[in-house]
Amino acid sequence: MEGLASVRGRLIVILVVFMAFIQTALSSSCHQNTDNQQDTAYLMQQLHNGRVWEKKYDQVSGHEFFLTEALSEASLTIEERTFNKQLIWYDILNDRIVLMVRPGLFVEADGENVSQFTLTYLNNKYIFRYFGEKGYCQLLHNGRVLLVRKYVKVIKKNAVNGSFDAFEEEISDYLVKDGRFTRLRARKDLFTVLADRETEVRHFIRDNNIWLDPKRPESLIPILEFYDSL
Repeated sequence: MEGLASVRGRLIVILVVFMAFIQTALSSSCHQNTDNQQDTAYLMQQLHNGRVWEKKYDQVSGHEFFLTEALSEASLTIEERTFNKQLIWYDILNDRIVLMVRPGLFVEADGENVSQFTLTYLNNKYIFRYFGEKGYCQLLHNGRVLLVRKYVKVIKKNAVNGSFDAFEEEISDYLVKDGRFTRLRARKDLFTVLADRETEVRHFIRDNNIWLDPKRPESLIPILEFYDSL
């Protein structure tokens, strides 16, 4: 009888410990879920906490947006968390994201809020990253040296029939190394940025019959990938 009582006692102790473990685990899980919900709500509030957008350029021919004046689906990153399936315009006149909060209500967001976004248009994805004073630039290559493209629109006075203003787009490409931007205009700009491995880079270009054309930035990508491998 004493042996049976001893076994029962041990089983009760094990059961109590097990139940305590389960309760602690469930409590921790609930706490984490609550924290996640609170974090998400806070970030969404930040995302939507912008200046209300109003249309301003009805008298200008064209539009101020990147690629299209139709809303595009995008994913936006804020504080290292990504929010998918947002509807936006990217205003390249003012370098602002115009985000639809709900139909009829739009707010402006900028690099202080959204550090990166990916916009989808006609099944193509365009990745933009915020670069401080340079604003948003499209990321064409991400490596030791970045290849980025800056889109800007300006309003050209009396551009239509000498009477009406119109939007005009300007595009410039840059190589970014150690945070320094170098405007890409000629072949020499590439070799200036890659000067520490210029000999190897020139051999690679010659050995692989690469036609380097600064007006076609995609022609630089194999070279930058080779530089990354050194």
